[in-house]
Amino acid sequence: MSLINTAPLQQKIIFIFSHNETVPLVAGQCTTADSIISTVGAKNALQGFNGYLTLSQEAIIASQPNWILITFEGLRSLGGIEKVWRLPGINMTPAGKNKALLVVNDL
Repeated sequence: MSLINTAPLQQKIIFIFSHNETVPLVAGQCTTADSIISTVGAKNALQGFNGYLTLSQEAIIASQPNWILITFEGLRSLGGIEKVWRLPGINMTPAGKNKALLVVNDL
């Protein structure tokens, strides 16, 4: 008999929201993205604010996410995977150093 591991993942994730070539945003608490991150047992790396804020280099570096979460449309609007790694501060995080990217369906 197999047991399903239900322990928290001990991973920090940031969700980047980018559509129609607008300035990328990141999800704080009390957002759908925050709920999804919590549901999978991980932690939203960005704490201390509700809603979405403009992506800032300082916040990204301070949050030290293990993973970047983005939608297919968000990835397209940024111009592809390589553009994610060029966002301010991303390359100075564990996610950036390990190229740890989760891309999900927008629906």
